[in-house]
Amino acid sequence: MKFRYRLPGTGQYATPDTAAFPAGWKRACLVVLAALLAPPVSWAEGQDFPKVSVSIAPIHSWVSQVSGDLWAPELLLSAQVDPHNALLRPSQRRLVEEADWVVWAGPQLEAGLQPLVSRIDAERRWTMTDSDVDLVLHEFREAGTLFATPQDDDDDHMPDIDFPGGDAPANAHRSGADPHLWLDPDNARKAFGYIATRLSELDPEHADTYQANAEQAVAALEEDVADWEARLAEADIRPYVVFHDGYQYFDRRFGIPFAGAVTLNPEQLPGLRTVNEMRQAMAGEAVGCLFAEVQYPDRLVQAIGSGFGLEIRRLDALGADIEPGPDHYRELMTRLVDNFTECT
Repeated sequence: MKFRYRLPGTGQYATPDTAAFPAGWKRACLVVLAALLAPPVSWAEGQDFPKVSVSIAPIHSWVSQVSGDLWAPELLLSAQVDPHNALLRPSQRRLVEEADWVVWAGPQLEAGLQPLVSRIDAERRWTMTDSDVDLVLHEFREAGTLFATPQDDDDDHMPDIDFPGGDAPANAHRSGADPHLWLDPDNARKAFGYIATRLSELDPEHADTYQANAEQAVAALEEDVADWEARLAEADIRPYVVFHDGYQYFDRRFGIPFAGAVTLNPEQLPGLRTVNEMRQAMAGEAVGCLFAEVQYPDRLVQAIGSGFGLEIRRLDALGADIEPGPDHYRELMTRLVDNFTECT
């Protein structure tokens, strides 16, 4: 006994033998089957868009907002790792070598990228801490109101604490401009315009789109900044202590009191004597928050904050668990605002 199928709209029946299907149905089925089996194809395939590689997720988000729906830049470093000591895999190195434009904060932050990026022609890279773009730049600060002084060579090291780069010698992290410049939204606003200009030079055909995207990004940013400012102004934020001093662009922009950092340089950790001095300094001060950081173990912060009744919170300047892309920067900054409005 054979099964029969009713052909919709015809009142006729057919067996599974495909020969019984009308020719139109056979062609339709073949078209659908071919579409299902075909590999996905981007609408932009075949178009010659710029190849742009960006070092870290917050800055990658800026470029993504300007490139928009046309194409996506490549992200070189995951936000889950410390960029100070991150090294590129061979596939990532090729993304840099073959890029039309490489965007990075600078050697003070992404030290592992410097040997490769320095070999790229100057017009193919944007070193944000050293360029003609009028960004807000701050020199590294030497201390807060409490502590964060360079560690002495004879200071005994904290035992059993393994930090990324903790055994490495000091590098250029403490010289030149502080590279955590994305934490000031004024730099985002200025960067949008420059990114649009540079992409228009690389891809004149879509210059109007890049400019429109940049203007839209600035408008959205201004709304966000107004909200962030209002929320932070309403909160009675107390001085904060953080693992390493990477947040001055944020606290200076929004007027948040900074008490000090456990270390000025995540590659140079304080020893036992320095930790004891920090604890003594904290004993007489009204510190509101003690922040560890997502990219570093928090045992040292716990050792310093033990006994003060402070809840140790975690800051994230990179957005380790935020999806990379256009919305990354807004979500990152909003979370930082959330962190600091709770520091009361």
